[in-house]
Amino acid sequence: MDVWQQWQPHLIWMDMRMPVMDGYEATRMIRASPQGKSTVIIALTASAFEQDRGAVLAAGCNDFVRKPFRESIIFEKMAQYLGIRYRYAEEPEENHGLTSASTRPSQDITTSDLKVMPSNG
Repeated sequence: MDVWQQWQPHLIWMDMRMPVMDGYEATRMIRASPQGKSTVIIALTASAFEQDRGAVLAAGCNDFVRKPFRESIIFEKMAQYLGIRYRYAEEPEENHGLTSASTRPSQDITTSDLKVMPSNG
């Protein structure tokens, strides 16, 4: 909770089964604060039961993703809730006939880049 209060991210991936304080309690505490009402909270859980989805949404989560999940689901949810899309570098002209095993992002992102949130200005 201290980290959330200091950082106030736009989106939280909430593990619902955490030690000390579970994700349900953490979500309710975040939602109880004025700043927490605008934070998107997406539950991550290994539960396969549909009634657990209802409990997660009732606790205040915006959405629900079951583990294990595909990487593409994470990017889709971020695009859906934050309106952001990851942009990948265009393939150089000389490589158009070749297939690449991986696509590199247009800009390398470091751990320190992820710690800085943009202003809402």
